[in-house]
Amino acid sequence: MFTRPRKNLVLVIVILMAILVLGPTAATKTTITFWMGSWWLEQSPLIVEKFESANPDIEVKFDGLPIVGFLAKVTTATMGPNAPDVLSVSTPAMMPCLAAQGLLTDLGPFIDKSNIVRPDAYFPESWKSGQYMGTQYAVPHRIITAVLNYNTNMFADAGLDPARPPETSDEVLEYAKKMTIPGERYGFAFAASTKSPDHTTQIIGPSMWAKGGDYLNEDYSKATINSPEAVAAFEYLRDLYIEHCVVPAGILSYDLVDISRLFGAETVAMINVGQWAQGLIQEIATPTLQYKFAPSPDKKAMGGGWILTIPTNSKKKEAAWRLLEWFTDPNVLPEISVRLPATKSAIDHPKWGANPSLKPFFDSMEYVTIPPRIEEWAEIELLAIGEFQNILLERKSVEQALNDAARAIDELLK
Repeated sequence: MFTRPRKNLVLVIVILMAILVLGPTAATKTTITFWMGSWWLEQSPLIVEKFESANPDIEVKFDGLPIVGFLAKVTTATMGPNAPDVLSVSTPAMMPCLAAQGLLTDLGPFIDKSNIVRPDAYFPESWKSGQYMGTQYAVPHRIITAVLNYNTNMFADAGLDPARPPETSDEVLEYAKKMTIPGERYGFAFAASTKSPDHTTQIIGPSMWAKGGDYLNEDYSKATINSPEAVAAFEYLRDLYIEHCVVPAGILSYDLVDISRLFGAETVAMINVGQWAQGLIQEIATPTLQYKFAPSPDKKAMGGGWILTIPTNSKKKEAAWRLLEWFTDPNVLPEISVRLPATKSAIDHPKWGANPSLKPFFDSMEYVTIPPRIEEWAEIELLAIGEFQNILLERKSVEQALNDAARAIDELLK
């Protein structure tokens, strides 16, 4: 005997057929949030389109945050119930602060099962940048390192060989003295302000490492910033500014953005900056600007970058991992990145490897040092910069300033 299907059963059949024909609908998709720096906003539609095309069951809502107040905003957000699902943060300044508070997911179990995210696919120092206290809380997607940018016309005008850039700190001083015309142009420039602390750390750290000094001892339990080697490094920087006057007077209020623009305007002959600064240089470049890249003096440079994390309070960790894994795939990242990718394969990628001017930046990954990834790093960095400014303003001797810094750092580490 024929009986008519119940109305509910008919509706279920219709819905199932629609899903088979049309694929996942908005109602069946998982929606995840993805937070990055605002400098990715222009690229974000392409990123979202490509990921959603490869993962039709996931919808991505992208948000770009300005660098000012970045850490404060993400800390507040990750502590709350509506944390972003995937979050890009910097290292070493931001990630340790979040990891120490238990706000980031241990990615080890995800990485162990992945055929895409492999430690050997990344520059070694870059991969380590995602670790805190031995646990992998992040996967790197961008490297930050610096090389020497030098003005070849200024070299030639001063009788210097543009094919022979300085290789050591002492040579930087020697060259800078020859190219400085007081009040008109300067041989070298570095950042010494607190407005972008990591910009100033990019001169302090490498200067100490070149002399054999460092901020802390090996187990990060005690300050060594007042060691004889560190004192010698700060004396060198002080003398560049005070005794030899080969750097502009405004450096105490400058970050690397300002320094890069001075270089573009041909007010400064040499700066140590990353690939990210090239756009700034070109924004204000004079018609006569000609420059090249060389390894950082003494082959010492501070490394860092931006890394992808999954906050502990994310409610969609599996979907979040799929986005993180896709984004950092060595076959995908070089295509979508707007900054130097952290994967070693980027060196051979047409987008990056075909540009010979980028080779020094990739080469620098062989000698970079990443500052300590500890919760106290942001405060240590500011303490060091504060005393650096006291030295440059001649408020304190180098020894007094560094002894004061060491005492304050030791208090933090207790």
